[in-house]
Amino acid sequence: MIHYFVYGEDGKRGLFLTTKQADLINRFTRSFFDAQETFLSEHGRRWDPLTESIRMPFGCKGQLCNSDELDSYNKLTKWLNRQHWVLNKIHLAIREEDMPDDFLIRKF
Repeated sequence: MIHYFVYGEDGKRGLFLTTKQADLINRFTRSFFDAQETFLSEHGRRWDPLTESIRMPFGCKGQLCNSDELDSYNKLTKWLNRQHWVLNKIHLAIREEDMPDDFLIRKF
């Protein structure tokens, strides 16, 4: 079943996704933040996305479990990009202030 998910409790714009898809996005986000924290602790400085690659952790505790899930996330991004494109075309672009958090929650 598809639901409407927003970024944070007070989010104003969001995405139509299944609960499984939203969970995958949130776990990717958690893994990405964890990777940045790991980089900081290992190198003593913040990761520079313009010049460096970063290693994504897998672990199943709020993170992606394996590389297959990363592949699924990459496929899902095509659907996300399409939704963002449609919202922009009808002048309902998702603005930064409409997303007070980095994690999706189900609105309805």
